[in-house]
Amino acid sequence: MVGNWGLEELLRSVLRTMRRLGNLHHVTNLESYLIGAFRYRFQRTLSKERQYRQKFLMTESIENLESLGRIQDWKPVQRLERELQVQQALKLMDPWTRRVWNYVKYGYSIKEIARRVDLTEFQVEFRYRRRLARLRDYFRRRGGTAA
Repeated sequence: MVGNWGLEELLRSVLRTMRRLGNLHHVTNLESYLIGAFRYRFQRTLSKERQYRQKFLMTESIENLESLGRIQDWKPVQRLERELQVQQALKLMDPWTRRVWNYVKYGYSIKEIARRVDLTEFQVEFRYRRRLARLRDYFRRRGGTAA
């Protein structure tokens, strides 16, 4: 890693380069040269580190996917599946049913809902149950479970 590499190793590397190329007469400012060399090597090491992490994380995520088959506690998976089914059901609902669904979800009674939608309690309950039954039938025909 870059932090472990250190300035001393950089200086040794620059010295090896100077010996290999002979004297670096073209270097007018040694401090600027060292900063540039360090920056170049830092970027190169950082790039290698990113590539390594990308490969490692990709491999790790594949291993996580493979381990799904070995899940012992399925409750979170079942909750997620149920939530996806509810979202799908909400998309299929007409606006009136979705509105009543939300009232029920937030704890409104049938009497309060009937007042809000200007219908009788019987009408609200009958329409709501009938529309949910249609939705349930639709899911059964498709092979899924009812929401």
